[in-house]
Amino acid sequence: LVSVLTQLTQELLSYSTSDRNAPLLELLQLLDRDLTYVSDIVKKALQVKKTGTGDPELLTNAEKLLQIHKPCVTLVGPLITLLPNEDVSLANMASHNL
Repeated sequence: LVSVLTQLTQELLSYSTSDRNAPLLELLQLLDRDLTYVSDIVKKALQVKKTGTGDPELLTNAEKLLQIHKPCVTLVGPLITLLPNEDVSLANMASHNL
């Protein structure tokens, strides 16, 4: 999913502005939900590591999620180009995902 999302986002950025905004906003919203989920898991794993209590498998799962989402780093440049976008909702979502 991460690779597909990354690839689709990069492809949409090559389209003209009028053709890309709606689908790009949908993809950015998906990315936001996905990154929020990963962030929550990583926070829980760090809490388990800090306290020494909880599910130790959570640490492994968090590590795997971070590895899977490593390709998202390639979206930093394209997301930065969306910050001055005329569509405020698109610019805000890009900013939020950064």
